Amino acid sequence: MSMEIVDSLVNMSIKDHKKALKNISEIKIIENDLNSYCEWHNGPLEEADDPSKRFYCPVMSEGFCSKHKRSERAIYNLCLSYRGEKSLEACKEIDNKIKGGEYVVYLVDFGEDLPKVGTTRKFRILERIAEQPHIIATQIYVTDSLYKARLMEINISKNKLANELWRHKWIQTESLYNSLVRMKNYIEKISKKFDISREAEFFRIKQPKINYIQGNIENKELEIKGVWGGYLILYSSNYYIYRESQLLHKDSIFIENKII
Repeated sequence: MSMEIVDSLVNMSIKDHKKALKNISEIKIIENDLNSYCEWHNGPLEEADDPSKRFYCPVMSEGFCSKHKRSERAIYNLCLSYRGEKSLEACKEIDNKIKGGEYVVYLVDFGEDLPKVGTTRKFRILERIAEQPHIIATQIYVTDSLYKARLMEINISKNKLANELWRHKWIQTESLYNSLVRMKNYIEKISKKFDISREAEFFRIKQPKINYIQGNIENKELEIKGVWGGYLILYSSNYYIYRESQLLHKDSIFIENKII
């Protein structure tokens, strides 16, 4: 089992944010009385996303609206976000639609007793890990079937070898040694239980080292400095972190356009 840790840079993720926001220098965040809208639904699943080509539906909805709840992205979301037969049938539906796809089951250590287990498309593994606070991560299972990947994820969780759900938080301290020991222990258990012979290689998306405030940022003029772990890193005389999920698909941002 490889003990080497590769520090990966997800330049694509940061580039994509800047590309989508290339004419924006300052934003203001609104935190109260927000409306939710239909989730982003367009674009093929089998290739990398271009945020500048996304179409957003203006219909107010929790999740996908009635018009888009059968889109490929809605079905993919159903497969990975829920459990039970309905979820697994959605996974099979994606397998029937997309031939030659590759899917990865991964483990992420974020400092708790159990690692987090998840599934993503193989070409998106670095971006998916970068969206989650973590110390280290590894791929444990690769398959051409989303159904098989999701079933493996569910079974690992059922056997209490990892959690599917977790508490999203900015990591305050990290110990690579302790993280490696925890991950090595659970990888060995998972490999034995499910007869997986894959060599584990560890990697991480390095966390920015900043002194930040997690306070009220409503109506402050903010500059986007970066992204990591599902958080926007914002600046307005001090650094702030803000979870992207609190902004997505909501009327939560006031934008002042400036040519830069």
